Amino acid sequence: MIPGMNLYQMARELIGGSAYTFFAQNPRTLDGRGLYTTTYAAGVPLTDSIQAVSRTLYVALGLDLSKYYVMIYTDNPLLVVERDESGDQIEFDGARYQLLSNNDWRSIDGWEGVLAVRLNATVPP
Repeated sequence: MIPGMNLYQMARELIGGSAYTFFAQNPRTLDGRGLYTTTYAAGVPLTDSIQAVSRTLYVALGLDLSKYYVMIYTDNPLLVVERDESGDQIEFDGARYQLLSNNDWRSIDGWEGVLAVRLNATVPP
């Protein structure tokens, strides 16, 4: 295997993926109190590999043990939390997730792994 082969795409063709709804972050705006607020675009259906993060990795990654995390493996460009960016969100398996950080291999192999945390609010059925 060599860089540029997009192993993610090859694996997804073999094992399939998970359907979810993607919500892109709109540009932040100032509200009447001078605070930045974030809104999200309408949801877009996507299919990628979504996997639970092993509880044994929580400590190694410095994650909050009281929360639930997933990894999204995708060839779609997703925006994670950064300075002056709230990051995109997804809806998966009845819950909303905030995209936190990524391992971006898109420039080399065409995919990235994105860590997401489940938000407290759940999506109504």
